[in-house]
Amino acid sequence: MSSAVEAVPAKPASGRLASLDAYRGFVMICLAANGFGLAAAARNFPDCSIFQAIGYQFEHVAWVGCAFWDLIQPSFMFLVGVAVPYSLTRREAQGESSGKLVTHVLIRSLVLILLGIFLSSGGQPVTNFTFMNVLTQIGLGYPFLFLLRNRGLAIQVAAAVLVLVAYWAWFALTPVKPVDDPKDIHLPENWTLLTGFEAHWQKNANPAATFDRWFLNIFPPAKDPAREAPTTVTGTEGETDEGASGESAIEPARPGLLGQIGAVLRRLVTRPEPYVFNSGGYQTLNFIPSFVTMLIGLMTGEFIRRNSGQHARVFKALLTGGLVLCALGWGIHALGVCPLVKRIWTPSWTLFSSGLTLLMLSGFYGIIDGLGWKAWSFPLVVAGMNSMVLYLSGQLLRGWTADLLKRHINDDLFNIFGEKYAPIVQANLVLLCFWLFVYWLYRQRVFIRV
Repeated sequence: MSSAVEAVPAKPASGRLASLDAYRGFVMICLAANGFGLAAAARNFPDCSIFQAIGYQFEHVAWVGCAFWDLIQPSFMFLVGVAVPYSLTRREAQGESSGKLVTHVLIRSLVLILLGIFLSSGGQPVTNFTFMNVLTQIGLGYPFLFLLRNRGLAIQVAAAVLVLVAYWAWFALTPVKPVDDPKDIHLPENWTLLTGFEAHWQKNANPAATFDRWFLNIFPPAKDPAREAPTTVTGTEGETDEGASGESAIEPARPGLLGQIGAVLRRLVTRPEPYVFNSGGYQTLNFIPSFVTMLIGLMTGEFIRRNSGQHARVFKALLTGGLVLCALGWGIHALGVCPLVKRIWTPSWTLFSSGLTLLMLSGFYGIIDGLGWKAWSFPLVVAGMNSMVLYLSGQLLRGWTADLLKRHINDDLFNIFGEKYAPIVQANLVLLCFWLFVYWLYRQRVFIRV
């Protein structure tokens, strides 16, 4: 049985789609660099319109709308779908049976879900069972993506339409509770509430948010062990563990093996505190419409494989498909049928963002695979071939790496161009460290796959 996490010491296959690796590498570099520090630096220049415009693009919009940074997760998930026909066909060519493929898919899905929960638990006293992280969202949708592989375009399109229409109808048909004050639904006082039909997609007051207030509280809140731990008295009268003070020392009881196992299990299934709302408005059930983003990627990957070598045909199809989906998504939003909200992955957002990812892929494909201009993309390809390493480095090691650079080079290293530009310098120097590591892995022909 193949493992879900593999270190593959092999030469990259010559048949790889270079534009796919480059696009994936571009996304991972943006994530690992935390937007190159541009949003943080823009806050140091509140009166500079250029910096404010750039900074806006490297932060998520508050609710309705789209900025460049909002396209990172759709690109991530879209590219997962594009890669499926290549990765699973490679496994079949190596002789893996259908049973092994199913096992691989299920294990991969579980690993991604657990990785997402692990990343969401950083800084928490216990495991934080939330399912909004991009890895968890991919893991939840991945088995369904596998089921639709090689099913034909008509079935895949029908599945996408069915999911989006059903998800839209659930929101649209759920009665709206009147909200007079944003603070009533845990929003800032100056928050602009959605009105009319669009209020069905209100932040913290939509069906998916209601679902999470039930589902995430299945995991009970952690209790304070200091208040409930049983105690025992040690020592004898007149002689205690603290000396001959005549007072007995109080110690927590030491549970047996079963008690210790129970404590571990309770720690794993408890929440730090009862779930009320997600500050960003993200919801667990986002994986349902975002699965369609991956499905569009799957259809794209299968189309590219079927038309391998027909670069002009593929480029035109990617460009046309991107423009059509953008128009559909924006049109649904503009008509007031469904607002464009990334944070709850509305159906209009699914179509619009998928269209933009297709347009970006068409750019990478046309330049790299169509025109054959590949040299410039080498740093991106290196990053894309160890994308998970780069992503996890950015999530777990960004602050630690910055501290090391200051400690071993110069404490004032990031202020080389002045304090206002320090976020940009820091983000890019940390990124350089991460990229050099994945470049070393590339030179060693080691590629970490999940």
